[in-house]
Amino acid sequence: MKKLGILMLGIVTVMVLAACSGDSEKDEVMSVHEDFHNLVDGAEDNVKETQTLIEEYSEGDLTGTEFKDEKTKKLDYMDELRNDLNKIEEPKEEKAVKYYDLSYDLVDKVVDAVENNLDVPENMEDEDEIEEYHERVTNELSELDQIIDEYDEYKKELQEEDKDYVEAFQNQ
Repeated sequence: MKKLGILMLGIVTVMVLAACSGDSEKDEVMSVHEDFHNLVDGAEDNVKETQTLIEEYSEGDLTGTEFKDEKTKKLDYMDELRNDLNKIEEPKEEKAVKYYDLSYDLVDKVVDAVENNLDVPENMEDEDEIEEYHERVTNELSELDQIIDEYDEYKKELQEEDKDYVEAFQNQ
């Protein structure tokens, strides 16, 4: 009888630990989500401004000097974003690690894409340089699309698994 009591206590302890670790894992995913959300808050506007900057330069609305000055500011911002990205603490729980990796790869690829987009040919009349630039940008955006798809797919998996993820991901 005493052995049965110890066995039951062991089973209950394992169940409690399993239940607690599930919450811990969810909390860690939510924390990672919050960290990345805070990191990129406001970055979308900066990325859109970058595209506008490139368009204005290619249309001749900005001089080469004006473009270089603005480009330097954008690249400084991207460097700061990448540095802040590297400061986000990597989680330990499996789902949180996967969410972190996908989020990290996404932000990192956005920074790469912005940097590559800003690497506009100096001679806007050189068709070969323009073609090479467009090909490079197109490839970068294709890679970014793949990462976005993987990220969205994993978010969807998490949301199907637990309604708390649906709420957290929709609120940000």
